[in-house]
Amino acid sequence: MSGGLFKMSRRDWLRLGLGAGAAGAVGVGIGFWGGSKVERRRMRVPPRDEPFSPNVFLAIDTDGTTTLWLTRSEMGQGVFTALPRILAEELEADWTRVRVEKAPASPTFGTQTTVASASVRSLYPELRRAGAAAREMLVTAAAQTWEVDRGDCRAEAGFVVHGPSGRRLAYGTLAERAGQLDVPSDPPLKDAASFRYIGRPARRLDAAAKSDGSAVYGIDVRVAGMRFATLARPATLGASLESFDEAAARAVPGVLDVAAAEGGVLVVAETTWAAFSGARAANPLWTAGTHEDLTNASLLERLAAAAAEGVEARREGDADAALAGAATRLEADYAFPYLAHACMEPINATARIGDGECEVWAPTQDPQRVQQLAAEATGLPVQDCHVHVPFLGGGFGRRTVPVEVEQVLRIAQRTRPHPVQLVWTREEDVRNDFYRPAALHRFEVGLSTDGAIEGWRDRIATTTRADGVDHLAIEGAEVIPYAARAVDVTWGGLDLPLPTGIWRSVGHSYNAFAVESMIDEEAHAAGVDPLAYRLARLEGRETHRALLERVRDESGWRRPPDGRAKGVAVHECYGSFCAMVAEVSVEAGRPRVHRVWAAVECGQVIDPDGVAAQIEGSVVFGLSAALDGELRLEGGRIVTSNFHDYPILRIDEMPEVEVVTLPASRPPSGVGEIGVPPIAPAVTNALLALTGERIRALPIRLTAT
Repeated sequence: MSGGLFKMSRRDWLRLGLGAGAAGAVGVGIGFWGGSKVERRRMRVPPRDEPFSPNVFLAIDTDGTTTLWLTRSEMGQGVFTALPRILAEELEADWTRVRVEKAPASPTFGTQTTVASASVRSLYPELRRAGAAAREMLVTAAAQTWEVDRGDCRAEAGFVVHGPSGRRLAYGTLAERAGQLDVPSDPPLKDAASFRYIGRPARRLDAAAKSDGSAVYGIDVRVAGMRFATLARPATLGASLESFDEAAARAVPGVLDVAAAEGGVLVVAETTWAAFSGARAANPLWTAGTHEDLTNASLLERLAAAAAEGVEARREGDADAALAGAATRLEADYAFPYLAHACMEPINATARIGDGECEVWAPTQDPQRVQQLAAEATGLPVQDCHVHVPFLGGGFGRRTVPVEVEQVLRIAQRTRPHPVQLVWTREEDVRNDFYRPAALHRFEVGLSTDGAIEGWRDRIATTTRADGVDHLAIEGAEVIPYAARAVDVTWGGLDLPLPTGIWRSVGHSYNAFAVESMIDEEAHAAGVDPLAYRLARLEGRETHRALLERVRDESGWRRPPDGRAKGVAVHECYGSFCAMVAEVSVEAGRPRVHRVWAAVECGQVIDPDGVAAQIEGSVVFGLSAALDGELRLEGGRIVTSNFHDYPILRIDEMPEVEVVTLPASRPPSGVGEIGVPPIAPAVTNALLALTGERIRALPIRLTAT
C-alpha cells in the first residue's frame, strides 16, 4: 500500500478490520465457552502473577485487588467503566478494589475491534459468564475452607459469606485455593433484580486520570531514544511530489532526516515541533492533479447521474401505479457532502523495531489488525509483535484504518534502533482522511387524501462502490419504520478518488436525515402535526411509538417559547432506538439549538450516566456536522484544512440535553451511535416550523431569517 490516498470500499473495511469470519456480526457472538471458539478460560495474556486468573478477563491477587482486562479501545465512549462493571456484577467484586488494565493485542482475547456500538452488546453475555464462573469458584473455595455446605455460602462485594454463622472470607484470602479448582462450564447467572452495579450510575474509572492529565493517549507515548516524524503530502488529488528544499528543512534546529517518502516529504526530528517546522521549510512543490473538474457542485451532478442509474435494493408493490394514483405527490432531493472525522487527538502511532521483536503504540480501534501489519512489515511472527493501546482522543471509525501504522513501521526501519513517533498535522489529517461518503437522496412520494403513504420511491447515490448494492451505504433508508403501500428503493455507486470509510453511525448518519425530513414534508403537506403524523404511520413499531410519546411529553411538544420552534425525529440503529426533539431559534442568520430532549431504548442499561454522556456526545458530533461539516473541493483540491474552516461545536453553542431511557428486559444494545442520526433532522424540522424554509442539504445554510 502506498503512502498516498487509496480507495477502500466498505467491503474491504469489513474484511480487513473485522476478519472474514466476523464481518457479518461485527464482533457480536464471540463465544466464551466451548464450540469452535478458542478456549480462553485458562489462557493468561499477558502472563500474570496473580494466583487466581480463571479466564483472560480477570485476575485476583492475595491482597484482594481485582484486575479486569479491557479488550476494547477506550475512546471516550466509556467502555473503560461499562465493561468492567458487567464483569464485576457477576463476580460480586468490591468496586473500590477494581483496577482496569488495557489488554494487548492477542487472538486469545477474541475479536478486539471496537466498532458498530458493539462493545457492550457483544461482550455482555461473555463477561457475565466469566464473572459468574470466578464467583462460583470462590464460593466453592470458601466452603471447602470452612468445611461447610456450599449451599449455605454466598458471594457479596468481594467476600464469601457463610449464612448460618456470618463468617466472611475476602476474595484475596481465597485466591490461591480457588485457583486450583476446575472452571465451571455453565455457571448460574444473577437475576436482574439482584444487580448492584448494572443499571446504576458509576464513577468513571478513567475520569481522574483524564482530569489531572495523567492519562496517556497515543500522542503522549514516550520511549527512550525516541525520534519524531511527520509527513507533508499534496492536498490536490492525483498530484505527486515534484521537488522540495531538503537543505532548508535540514537547517531547522532538531531536524535529523529529510527524504521523499510515503507519497510526499518525510521529516524526522528530535521533537514533533521540529519535524513540523522542517516540513514547512521543505516547501514541497507538487505536480498538477488529475481531477481538476472535481468540485462540490460537479460532485452533486455526478451523484444525480448515479442515482438515475441505480440498482434495485428493495421493492414492494407497484410504486409507479401508487405514485400515479396518489392524491398528493411530493418530490425532493437531499444532498450530503463528504465529512472528515476530525478527532481531537491528531493521527499518530509509535513503533520500535528491534532484534527479534517489534513494539507498536497505537491509539487504534483494531489492535489485532495493527499486530498483523507489524508482522507483515518486519517479517516477525505475530506473537513477537507487541501492540499497546493507549487512550484514544476520539475514533468515530477513523482509527479502524491504521494507515498511519503502516507508515510508522516503514519509518521505524529508517530510524532503527531508535523508536519513532509519527504525528500528522491537523491539515494532513483533514486532507488524508477516510471520509464519510457524499450522498444524494431523490424522493418521489405519493399520499392519499388522509395522508397515508401510497408510494415511496427513494433513489440513493453514494460515493462508495460495491458488487450489487452497498447495504452499509443505505442502512436506515432501505427499510423505514413507516407504513407505505408500495416501496421502491435503489442505490447507485460513484467511484471517486477520495477514500471513504466508517464515520460515526455510518450510513444512518445521512439516511436518517433524508427519511425523517421527507416524513416531515409529508406531515406538512397533509396538514398534520409532524409528531402525530409519525405515530399514525407506524405499524408494529411499538418501541418507536413509545419513544415518540415519551419525548413528546418530556419536551412539552406543543408549547415552544416565543421565537423558537420544535422539531422531532426518531431512528433505529445497532439494536437501539432514539427519538429526539430539538428546540431551535435563529440568531444572526444562524440556527441556535437551545434544548434537546432524547428518549432512548437500548435494552438493559449498564450505566445510565454513560448512556446520557453518549447521547450528549452524539448531539455535539451530529450538530457540528449539521451546522458546519463540509469537505470543500475546488478544482480537484481539498481546500478544507483545520478547525477554522471545519469547526466543531463550541461550548457556548452547546444545547441543554435531557436524556431518558425506557426500561427493557432484553440484553443491552449499542448507544455510541444512536444519538447521531436524529439530531440533524430534529433541528431542520424545527427550522421549517420556525421559518417556513425546508433544509434539503447539509450543512445548514439558511436563506430566510
